[in-house]
Parts: sequence; C-alpha cells; structure tokens
Amino acid sequence: MTIRNSYLDNQIYWTKGERGWSMVIMPESIRIDNFHGYCHIHLHEKKNYHTIKDDTFDNIYNLLVEHLERNKGIDVSELEKELE
Repeated sequence: MTIRNSYLDNQIYWTKGERGWSMVIMPESIRIDNFHGYCHIHLHEKKNYHTIKDDTFDNIYNLLVEHLERNKGIDVSELEKELE
C-alpha cells in the first residue's frame, strides 16, 4: 500500500514492505529507499545515488517534512547535506 502526504506544493509518497521502505518526493522525483540493505537517495538530475547513514524511516520522514516546511519546498543541495 502506498500512502501520500502533501506539504505545500510537494507530495511524499511512501510505502513499507518486507524488503524495506521507500519515499518519493514529487514533483522533484527524489527517491529515498533502503531496498538494497542500506539507505540511499536517488536524485532526479543525477544518475547515481548517495548513501545515507541513518536508515530509520521515521527519522528520514521527519527530516523531509521539516526540510519542506523550513524551505517552503526542496533545496536539493541542502537536503543532501542534511541527510549525510
């Protein structure tokens, strides 16, 4: 089951399953997941992914919500720093 939460002009779609969890932030098409055994972020404009130390769903979700509210949207470079 996929859940959608809206914050300002962004939506966070998320799902949890046996293999792990994932979140997609739209309309930027940023995906964060831990399906490969470690948490990482896929950025739409970059072809690779970046590992994230914290792989706790709740911590990452709360960080995203706070980021969206503080910046009134996504600031990709700041989000990358916050997730390091």
